[in-house]
Amino acid sequence: MKKVIFLFFLFNLILINFVIADEKKKYEDCNLNFKNSWIVRPVIQLSAVALRIDDFTTDSEYEYVPNVNFNTGARVSYLGIEILFKTKIKGTSFSEEEFGKTDYFDFQFSFYKQKFGVDFIYQNYKGFYLNEPGEYGFSRGDVNSLRPDIELTTVGFNGFYVFSDTFSFSAAYKLFERQKKSQGSFLLMASFNYHYLKSDRSLLPTPINGENGTLIDYRGGEYISIGMAPGYAYSYIYKNYFITPGLFLGGGIMDKVDEIEKKNKERFQPFLKANARLSLGFNGNRYVYGFTIFGDNVFSHSFSSKIPSINIFSGYAEFFAGIRF
Repeated sequence: MKKVIFLFFLFNLILINFVIADEKKKYEDCNLNFKNSWIVRPVIQLSAVALRIDDFTTDSEYEYVPNVNFNTGARVSYLGIEILFKTKIKGTSFSEEEFGKTDYFDFQFSFYKQKFGVDFIYQNYKGFYLNEPGEYGFSRGDVNSLRPDIELTTVGFNGFYVFSDTFSFSAAYKLFERQKKSQGSFLLMASFNYHYLKSDRSLLPTPINGENGTLIDYRGGEYISIGMAPGYAYSYIYKNYFITPGLFLGGGIMDKVDEIEKKNKERFQPFLKANARLSLGFNGNRYVYGFTIFGDNVFSHSFSSKIPSINIFSGYAEFFAGIRF
């Protein structure tokens, strides 16, 4: 009996090894691996952050945006790990008299393997302006439209799984590999986001008529969201050129701690998540260049007229050119 059990496990072990070897061969037939090479990609990047607060008692939407500069720097990667180093390009933001001044820090880290990957971000933005202030009776650059007191901190973690045995997610978005032929894959993303929003006065500015429902002193809060998002990506390949759109749509549960009337109000509510990205360019043996656009949006709808609904968007658009060695 012991010999039968031993032979059974030995047979399954051999079978598993054959399957793994076959899957690896299929993957290598479809993708060229550059993970053992250093990749340095100088970039010019414009970050995008937007904070929208919905007050359903007055059917009003307030959107705050930071006044950011273009950034320049480099993405450095090796063995499937990538870190972005960047700095501001002075003089590329809007007028500080009309749009205010924003101080910000933005860190990005990625780790990609064949079947899974991780994106991590840390962002801190202080100083926002009210978008379209004329809709609320304000003027661009006045005390109501400029909000140097608003500060938004974001910690984000997106981990994803690739179902295809031959599709390379990292080839399109990190250039760790080069995909040899057009194909796509279904994906699954696990998401964690922490947002901390604070301000010195209400985030719901009082209109000219002095009415603003019951949310007159909403100053921010802490928002922790955990969710899942299925998705799909497809790479169109022509020689060494590529274009890859990808989209994740899903949701989960958000723990909201709102500061209203100087008191904390906590509740769990569902949230929706959309994560979209597009990458296109040239992926050669030595040189690479192209364009990437990325956006991540978290929206939590409130079912109470006394609690605001909040929508937080973060993303970037980026031109890059680099070299492998």
